[in-house]
Amino acid sequence: MVSKELIRSNLITVNEESTVSQIQNLFKYQRNLVVLNGQKYSGIISESLAYRLNSDLSAIKVKNIMQKAPRITGDEPPEQVAKLMVESGFKLIPVTDQAGAFVGGVLADDLIKSFLNELKKVNVKTVMTPNPVKITVESTVGQGLALMRKQGVARLLVMDGSKIAGIVSLHDIVEKVIKSGFKQRRDKRLGEYKYMADQSIKSIMSADVKALNHDANAARAFELMMENSFSSVPVIENGQLAGIVTKEDILKQIASRTERGPTVFVQISTKNDMRSIDFDKEIISEKVKGLVRKYAKFLDNSTITFYIRNSELTSRGRIHFEVRLQVVGPNYKNSIIGEGWGLRSAVINAVSNLERLLQKEKETMPRTGEEFVRLLNQIL
Repeated sequence: MVSKELIRSNLITVNEESTVSQIQNLFKYQRNLVVLNGQKYSGIISESLAYRLNSDLSAIKVKNIMQKAPRITGDEPPEQVAKLMVESGFKLIPVTDQAGAFVGGVLADDLIKSFLNELKKVNVKTVMTPNPVKITVESTVGQGLALMRKQGVARLLVMDGSKIAGIVSLHDIVEKVIKSGFKQRRDKRLGEYKYMADQSIKSIMSADVKALNHDANAARAFELMMENSFSSVPVIENGQLAGIVTKEDILKQIASRTERGPTVFVQISTKNDMRSIDFDKEIISEKVKGLVRKYAKFLDNSTITFYIRNSELTSRGRIHFEVRLQVVGPNYKNSIIGEGWGLRSAVINAVSNLERLLQKEKETMPRTGEEFVRLLNQIL
């Protein structure tokens, strides 16, 4: 179970009836704020959620844009909490009593610190993401955001030729571009958004990049992040960029300690208000389990995200859905669309489309020496 030392009772909370403008200054102290309805836990609101709106923040209530992060009671093993962090995308997991009253929360940094001795035995190459997503130093913020969305990542390595010039994260864009632009926005929103999108990546990136050698351990990677207030560290091998380590990568390592077989993390993101829709997460869970069993070599240690959008079209009482299924992992990356009348149909179509691509990939994989000899014997 989670130790009492990991549960913080002094986290900042906000009322769900508050407006976003009333709570926006609190993000400088805590990036994820716990939302309460009275004493009961309601959800989480993050800084990026608050500032992605093209609206007057004084007119938007917290409850209308918060997200439902999973909650725990404190009886769960820390490995399970790490997995919840990866799958929810939040680095804070609320703790409630059996009645749902908020009693505290577990932060990712505290959780990782509790595993530092074990992480000293883990080589950084086993947790890093190889072939990190890169962008050139001449690129714009708009191009960076588009690449983040396409690749399903929250940070980009900024390259000047073959050299690392810096790192830019989604937080950098929110803090240095969107927030500053938001304060100036009045009636010329489209023009200002265009200006913001055209801003240089170089002007907002973190240029003081600290890299690790490939033979370092995962604990040192985390310590380097904490010492410099970074959320990621590049990994260098033989003078060349080999990968990148993030806090999420380290949480995945912790979460996998109790897993048997391939480890896959499933995230679900809904673009529209889904509260009125009969949303069965077991549909997605069962489909993913079958896919992972069949294509473990490609999907192990991957994060599979289902971006679900209700198009608001209806036919004979059924709602039309679009599902963008994104796979990000060390062995496979792709983005696939599925759609259908009804959520179940859209999910099945997206998973089926992914399976077809995985099967093609499997058929074109280089065969091992043993498989090659067996194939030759069959032919001869």
